[in-house]
This record gives sequence, C-alpha cells and structure tokens, in this order.
Amino acid sequence: MNIAVQPPSESRPGDLLNPPIVVTLEGQRLQDVDDANIWGLVSVVSADGLQAISPPQPNLISGTLVDSIHSVSSGQGPRDRKFLSFPRVAINQTGKYRIRICLVKMRNVQCEAVNMQSIMTRVIRVDTQASAPSLGKSIILSGEFDPDNQQAKRSERS
Repeated sequence: MNIAVQPPSESRPGDLLNPPIVVTLEGQRLQDVDDANIWGLVSVVSADGLQAISPPQPNLISGTLVDSIHSVSSGQGPRDRKFLSFPRVAINQTGKYRIRICLVKMRNVQCEAVNMQSIMTRVIRVDTQASAPSLGKSIILSGEFDPDNQQAKRSERS
C-alpha cells in the first residue's frame, strides 16, 4: 500500500479533507487479490500513531469511511492499477491526528474480517484557526498513474 495523495497538513473542524486521501495497492500480493472481498476502512489515530481514537470516539470523524477497490488501466502493461479513495472525510474536533487506512479481507457471510495491511497519513492539525481550504479548486484523479514513482497524476479544476 502506498498513499498516493496525502490529506492536507491542516484543516478546520468539520471541513472535508481536500485533497482527498488516495491509496494505491502495490505488490504482487495486493494486485492478485479478489477485489470483491477487500475493503479499505478509515480510522483516526493519535499523531504518534500509537493510540486508536476513532473508534471509540464516535463523532471524531465523519464522511465516507469505507471504500471498495477501484481499478484503472495504467496503459503500461496487462495489469490494472488498484486504488482506494476517500473523498468525503472530515475530522470534527481540534487536535493533531493521523488517518489510518486498513485493508480488510472479508472471509465469509458471517463477516469474519482479516486485517491484511494498514498505512497512516502524515499528521493533520485540526484547528479553528487553520487556513481554509480553497473552495474554488478540487483535486481530480485523471485515471492515470505514473508507474515510475507510483503517484496518481492530478489536475486542478477551478
């Protein structure tokens, strides 16, 4: 797993994180999984990454906290590039946090889940005095990935 698009380093409480978090799935093990049974789950951890905060703090984070795997053709070979995207996530309380994205495999109809891998974003400072995001621009994934540095290519729209 690789975070192709990091969230902003600061945000105001309740504001959507812009740019949204995008995670690419790298390596043979992750490229060959059955996409239908794999999900990405978002949670909030302390700035040092050692303490899970949400859950159990239910109102700390809101938005789209679960995503299924998406595929896009890289144009560079037989495999599609796989990614997760979390475009509508907001942290609702002031503090310093990281977002943890867990890749979870659902094993059966009883919803038995296995954590395959996880990754954390950089620290996000949430403060009422944080600079406001540019509401006139949004980051859009163009559907292309740069295979050399494994970064999603982005374009800004006004």
